[in-house]
Amino acid sequence: MTKAKTAEDFKNKAKEMNIGLWPLSTCLLCNSTTGFVFIEDRVYYHLHDKDSCTLSTDTEVSFQAIADFYNYQRKQKTVHNMNEFWGFSDV
Repeated sequence: MTKAKTAEDFKNKAKEMNIGLWPLSTCLLCNSTTGFVFIEDRVYYHLHDKDSCTLSTDTEVSFQAIADFYNYQRKQKTVHNMNEFWGFSDV
C-alpha cells in the first residue's frame, strides 16, 4: 500500500509539473474529457468545454478533495496509474 498523500503533496506536484488538467473520464453525452483543472492555486472539477452538452459546468474543489479522492482508491492498478500521472513513487 502506498503512503497517503496530503493536499500539499498535490498542490506542490501540480505546480512543480505544471499540471493543467488531470483527466479522469469521458462524458457519455458529448464525448469530452472530464477531470480536475488546475489554475494557479485553485482546483475545479471540470465537466468539459462543449457548449452543446447539458452537463457542462465547473465546480471549485479543494486540494484536500484531490487528496481524499486519491487516498480513497483501493485498486492497486488505479493507484499505480495515478502515481504515474503525478510522478509519485508506488512505494
